[in-house]
Amino acid sequence: INAEYMGIIKMFCPLFLFLLFLIFQSEVKSRKLVIVKAFYGPGDVTATVTNAVVLRQPTIASSTGIFGNTLVGHTKTLNVCYRYGASIPQMTNTIEGQTLTFPSDAGLPFLTNPGGIVVYAAWYGNMDVTVKVKSLVAGGMTSIQAWITYWSDPLPGTVKTLVIAYTINSEVIKVKAATDGNYVVLNQYTYPSQH
Repeated sequence: INAEYMGIIKMFCPLFLFLLFLIFQSEVKSRKLVIVKAFYGPGDVTATVTNAVVLRQPTIASSTGIFGNTLVGHTKTLNVCYRYGASIPQMTNTIEGQTLTFPSDAGLPFLTNPGGIVVYAAWYGNMDVTVKVKSLVAGGMTSIQAWITYWSDPLPGTVKTLVIAYTINSEVIKVKAATDGNYVVLNQYTYPSQH
């Protein structure tokens, strides 16, 4: 690269960084609703939920007509991991036939990552298991089974999904899910159970 190009790069680099900073700041201030990941039963329905949010629909009906029949013959749970702007991820859910409404963004703290594995939210069916999953991870467990004998049965007669939102070493937010009998492995993969 010759001196003329280096001069141009040096001139525009600070401007580019400043524009990125302004974009980030406007995102933080707007607290815009962002869908991180969504599952209907075992099916990934992130795009469908994101489209509804883009269309400014504050509620979403949990039905096979919208999301398809991702688990034939079983009642499904719609699990959605979301955040507002740069706030920490949250999860909400509802069962098939019900309507999901996103809670307010009031008072949600901003995202911080101290390193290691950080669990932000975890649900099994319609039961918040965040505290228990955080405890398991703090004890060194990184492979967590979705199984009713382990979590209890919050929705008898339905196949439950364990959904965990987390980061590893301050990377981007990851959301993994596994249905009953399978494992959520807090890295890049989800492995089937070994029954």
